[in-house]
Amino acid sequence: MDRRHAGQSHLDRRRRLHQAQRQQHLHPALPLVHHEGRLDLWHQHRIAYDWKNKQWSVPINVTVGKLIKVGNRPISLTGGLRYWAESPDTGPKDLGFRFVVTFLFPK
Repeated sequence: MDRRHAGQSHLDRRRRLHQAQRQQHLHPALPLVHHEGRLDLWHQHRIAYDWKNKQWSVPINVTVGKLIKVGNRPISLTGGLRYWAESPDTGPKDLGFRFVVTFLFPK
């Protein structure tokens, strides 16, 4: 048995499972890749609907990435924007930004 749930009754575990199942999730993604310049563009949603509270969470994500070389070292640069088209009253709002640098170590 999982240690996190030791001491919980069967009914407690069923309640927790039921709470986790009250949401529906959709994850459509549309990758657009430009091979000549190695520019990648992603458009992605992680839509969720909470059946109990009747609330939507609809973030819209757009991400752009580019593979560059500094000397002989490949580096992936990625930047993204997230807009919350719909969210619960206590959920996230407005815009979010993201920037990622990934150092690659090919064999």
